[in-house]
Amino acid sequence: MLHKGEIRHVVLIICLVFLLAFICLGSEVYLNNSCQELIRALQAVDDPADLDGFDALFDSITDTWLFLLPHSEIDRLSEAYFHMYSAPEDAFEQEKQVLIHFLEMIPDRIRLSAQNVL
Repeated sequence: MLHKGEIRHVVLIICLVFLLAFICLGSEVYLNNSCQELIRALQAVDDPADLDGFDALFDSITDTWLFLLPHSEIDRLSEAYFHMYSAPEDAFEQEKQVLIHFLEMIPDRIRLSAQNVL
């Protein structure tokens, strides 16, 4: 039989596990949605002159991602974005596709799974 103090500890542990699960699922949903938002915005960009609107969105989302993703992941995205931003007109589309590819990979790389944990 559990004592009153032990029951509180069990309830507290259960609450913490549910809170952790909620935070993990919420961050995964946010990452998926924000990645899709960035991809849609990036696909609407046709040349380097159109990047000003995307730039503000990219900065605001990646600033939030600093709390959720490893900094190396953000650095890789920023580097790909810089290459796209500074690419000559003939290489712009190729650099844009590289950034889109990196953005598509984020949800799978960060998803809470046995493969990513181990």
